[in-house]
Amino acid sequence: MSLRPPGARAATSVVVAQHGPLSLAAPQESYMTESTSQSSAPVREHIMQFFAYGHLPPKLQAVSAPFGDLAERLHAEVPRNPERTEALRKLLEAKDAAVRALLAKDQSASERPPQPTPEHVWDAFANRWTLPVAKGPAISHSTVGA
Repeated sequence: MSLRPPGARAATSVVVAQHGPLSLAAPQESYMTESTSQSSAPVREHIMQFFAYGHLPPKLQAVSAPFGDLAERLHAEVPRNPERTEALRKLLEAKDAAVRALLAKDQSASERPPQPTPEHVWDAFANRWTLPVAKGPAISHSTVGA
């Protein structure tokens, strides 16, 4: 007794016949080109949209524009490969940090944590720098064991 619906075997053989036998060979070079369509225009990477700066206020454009211009240059001059993608990703991180640095509110002197001096020691339990507290008189070597 067969549990297959009628015609299932025929449909499977039709699919194999249409697409050919399965192969585990490496992909052909045609799959690794810039564009899979018939047009000769290069593929624009998804990350490039984040380098746009025309919509930003002038103050932010001044910081963002050099990063966007460099990204466009990298996209145009460097061949498409994982390293170019990584370069664009790191450039985007740098641009974001520069914009955040411009937007960050400066802490007033009273809000800033004190800067440690050479006398400070790190208190890992309190998660801060502290000055060591003297505990009693110092013991000299001449009084030990006397």
